[in-house]
Amino acid sequence: MIRKMVEIRYPGTEYRYHVYADGILFLDIASTNKTAVCPYCGYPSAKVHSYHTRKFADLPYNGHELSVNLRIRKFFCSNENCAHKTFAEQFSFIKPSEKKTTRLIEKIISVYDGASSRKATTALNAAGVRVCKATVCNLKSKYR
Repeated sequence: MIRKMVEIRYPGTEYRYHVYADGILFLDIASTNKTAVCPYCGYPSAKVHSYHTRKFADLPYNGHELSVNLRIRKFFCSNENCAHKTFAEQFSFIKPSEKKTTRLIEKIISVYDGASSRKATTALNAAGVRVCKATVCNLKSKYR
């Protein structure tokens, strides 16, 4: 069941394992992409520089808070004229440098629309999305 959720929520990745502790589902997934496109110049590359883990939060799964570890690759850019020699692969479900998925950010902002930040925080926490008032306010000003 979790494997199917990974397929749907995180395209280009595969399920590795999960652990449930203290009401949080910790999910470990890895990229399955063999190549990546340099975000700076648009050239594809298959030459891997290194690996690292990216941690982020997503909407709850079956009522459980979800924390995801994604093993991603850093690639060498194959374009000799590109100013950037390396880049990290990117995914459609999360923006670079974000700690929350796009769908989680959209959910937070939609709950905040028409409500105070305190009421939005209370409603989100009740729905299994652990956020503080400052996070709600910061996301609202950043994306609206």
